Amino acid sequence: MARAAHVVASVVVASALAVAMPHAAMGAKAPASKPAVVGQFALEMSRPTQKIYVSGRKVRVEPKTQPGNRTVSILLPDRKVAWILYPDRKTYVETPLSAESWQSVDAVRDPMRMRGQPGIKDVKVVGVATIAGYQCDKYAVVYSDNRGTRYVWLARKLKWPLKEEWANAHLSSRCASVREGPQPDQLFEIPAGYKQSLPVDMARPAASRKPLAPAPVREFQVTMTLNQTEEFGQVFKSVIKAYVKEPKIRVERSAGRWTTIERGDKQVEWVLDSELKTYVEAPLYYTEEIVDLRDPTQFRGRQEVKEVKLIGVETISGYQCDKYVIIYRDKLYGIERVWVARKLKWPLKIVAENPLRPAHAECTSVREGRQPDRLFEIPASYKQERLTR
Repeated sequence: MARAAHVVASVVVASALAVAMPHAAMGAKAPASKPAVVGQFALEMSRPTQKIYVSGRKVRVEPKTQPGNRTVSILLPDRKVAWILYPDRKTYVETPLSAESWQSVDAVRDPMRMRGQPGIKDVKVVGVATIAGYQCDKYAVVYSDNRGTRYVWLARKLKWPLKEEWANAHLSSRCASVREGPQPDQLFEIPAGYKQSLPVDMARPAASRKPLAPAPVREFQVTMTLNQTEEFGQVFKSVIKAYVKEPKIRVERSAGRWTTIERGDKQVEWVLDSELKTYVEAPLYYTEEIVDLRDPTQFRGRQEVKEVKLIGVETISGYQCDKYVIIYRDKLYGIERVWVARKLKWPLKIVAENPLRPAHAECTSVREGRQPDRLFEIPASYKQERLTR
């Protein structure tokens, strides 16, 4: 998954960065897009419950979650960076925001920018309403797939969405209160004492990972294509290549600049930054989702998972696969279907069905055989970065 896109998506799950149009009426055309002058305010959203702080272009989102699973998202476009804080662990993840990510955010700020994008059938103004005492323009974003229509109410004064509703999924989020005024600068900084952690998948709340049982040594390459649609309609396409020489794993992504190397023999994980020619090292926790999915039964017992079951057998890329379904308690996460190759003990197809960010990843090729040892080593020219700031 594209990590920058995940960070952006986590910030806009129920209250996307948006620009309200200066006027709208039932069936009226939206005016041409102009840069928004964003003020300072704080608001509370319900379903899901979260607090949002805005100061100019800076945004902080605090979802209400169970103790031990708290996260805080900070989005800083002027620095071209996003931080995800984990208060219970006193750690944070830093992710650069690419031009592609900000094009997507701009589309959220101005719904009319979504016109013509893949997966979008139509975008139009359909009315005006008052939400939490603020006059809002109501937009209908019509998707061409089974997600149906998403309605967004954008406050003209705040330049911010105060309500969002999915017609097909019967999901909605609404502003409960707004407090205008200056926001403290410290809300948009990393607290003292926090340590930097590795960038990990942000698609779901973090959960403990259990190391897999030892398996016979296997060596192979798997190439997969990934298509993921963000909630604002942007379709991200990337290629994932996994090199396996158990217990060593290397994962490369065409979207993003990171390569992950997991060394089960050393119990460490390295994340390489191809732009800066640097790497970070951390204890191996099997944090990557594609590794977890080698054995979907490990999802059983997790707080966010309702059920995991084996539902059939299919052939993918010439390999016999067990087909699993993972059902989440929260409708926002929906379900995941995973096809795990019996011979390789590796997922060859993953389909995420949810109303916000559906995704489809499928194997295009498998090559069994010896993998060069150098793939699982740090390049000589790379310098180590410390995890603490």
